[in-house]
Amino acid sequence: IRPFLDAPTPPAPGPLVLALVDLDRNRVDQVGEKMANLGEILNRIHLRTPAGFAVTAEGYRRFLKHNDLQSEIDRRIQATDVERFDALHGLSASLQQLIIRSEVPEDLRQAVQEQYRRLEEEEGGPLTLAVRSSALGEDIAGTSFAGQYGSVLNVSGENLLTAYKEVVASKYSLQAMT
Repeated sequence: IRPFLDAPTPPAPGPLVLALVDLDRNRVDQVGEKMANLGEILNRIHLRTPAGFAVTAEGYRRFLKHNDLQSEIDRRIQATDVERFDALHGLSASLQQLIIRSEVPEDLRQAVQEQYRRLEEEEGGPLTLAVRSSALGEDIAGTSFAGQYGSVLNVSGENLLTAYKEVVASKYSLQAMT
């Protein structure tokens, strides 16, 4: 029970976005298991891997802090009778809309757009991307929530930040919360 009672020490601030070519197992605390493993496949095993980048945990924290989302999320959760399915369903919908309607801070917006432009240059033209979650702790022993968060496929550059917010909001989908 100790790991659940002790508040984790927040990591030192780092980059908001990291390119896949810069990822490996040493970055798991910044980008989650899925992205760290993709970095391993690309950079250590040298298997063909689609080009990409990750919004880091720091980028996610920056998004939450910019909109003061965590305190509002906590308030709404505390005010909800989570034993009632209809209340839980309403909570899920309200939290997802809160996140989707929130503004991406300018520094995160610029970092994502810069990575997208870099990919376009490398690939020789406009791209569509898959936007997926890679939550910290998603694959640790004793947990089973991998695959609960949303993915958005065929995302154009102009819709990238909207898709990012949809994936972040999926943390509060009904299936993920239950």
